[in-house]
Amino acid sequence: MSSQSHPPLIDLFYDSSYDPGESLIYYTSIYGNNTYITFDELQTIVNKKVTQGILFGVRCGAAFLMLVAMWLISKNKRSRIFITNQCCLVFMIMHSGLYFRYLLSRYGSVTFILTGFQQLLTRNDIHIYGATDFIQVALVACIELSLIFQIKVIFAGTNYGKLANYFITLGSLLGLATFGMYMLTAINGTIKLYNNEYDPNQRKYFNISTILLASSINMLTLILILKLVAAIRTRRYLGLKQFDSFHILLIMSTQTLIIPSILFILSYSLREDMHTDQLIIIGNLIVVLSLPLSSMWASSLNNSSKPTSLNTDFSGPKSSEEGTAISLLSQNMEPSIVTKYTRRSPGLYPVSVGTPIEKEASYTLFEATDIDFESSSNDITRTS
Repeated sequence: MSSQSHPPLIDLFYDSSYDPGESLIYYTSIYGNNTYITFDELQTIVNKKVTQGILFGVRCGAAFLMLVAMWLISKNKRSRIFITNQCCLVFMIMHSGLYFRYLLSRYGSVTFILTGFQQLLTRNDIHIYGATDFIQVALVACIELSLIFQIKVIFAGTNYGKLANYFITLGSLLGLATFGMYMLTAINGTIKLYNNEYDPNQRKYFNISTILLASSINMLTLILILKLVAAIRTRRYLGLKQFDSFHILLIMSTQTLIIPSILFILSYSLREDMHTDQLIIIGNLIVVLSLPLSSMWASSLNNSSKPTSLNTDFSGPKSSEEGTAISLLSQNMEPSIVTKYTRRSPGLYPVSVGTPIEKEASYTLFEATDIDFESSSNDITRTS
């Protein structure tokens, strides 16, 4: 039995300087018969698809675990913030699942990306594409609602009414603009796909939508950081136990949305060839996972007897309109601390004698120089 003969090897096999990744692949596309691509470019497309599959798999698993965890530890499951955050997690799981289907469809195949022939697509592929886009719109809508609710909770029960109205109005306008741009992007993309048309502005619409979403997140990040600064200064003036360095670092890293804010900024400040589009996927994941944690910090009290940033009730301070006025001096304070309040207002900063204090605030406010705190500590505790 004769042995099988092998074809002779070409000289390039022995050339150490030859790069096979630069070899050209010629094929037929909608642009002609001589369309070509290098092996390196083809490998980049495949790597991008694999990376997207991994990232969306992580998104799906992480969102499911957070969904279960928040359901188990939350005390008030009927609050608007809790419901909105749970909806965010549910829509992220749905969006990740649909994106898996998109990656495995002909519309997300390497063949369609390289050739562009619409004959490859089926009605089901188009439906999957449209459903994925509109679920993303619903996800963004829930994220914006959660951001607005958190701003409202942060300022609830304070005497910063005008500032609260300003931030709530600004957040609402940004939220509406973001939702509108995502809706426009989804509708326009679906229409063009149904009509077998290409719109060069589609990428611009998506970029504007992402920038608006990043702006909303950056605004809430700023407010949450300001709340942390206010909490530190308030507890210092009231003589309460301070946040330790690790707790402050934990709040900054997990409860102020600062990490996704940085990722969104980097995604547009770095070069496109550095795969910055993947930062947007990671940023969206961290935003949705951080919303329950930032909600706990937004609804926590600055003047509690023990420094905490985990309020699983999500209700925040009650305003006087709801039947409860929270005094800045709680019943849980140590008696020896009461004497430290002389000539200090219950607000953020100490005031001089004669400084007017607003009477309309939801907290129980008073003139600091008119009260003997040592003899009247029992009269200024929590009221109803």
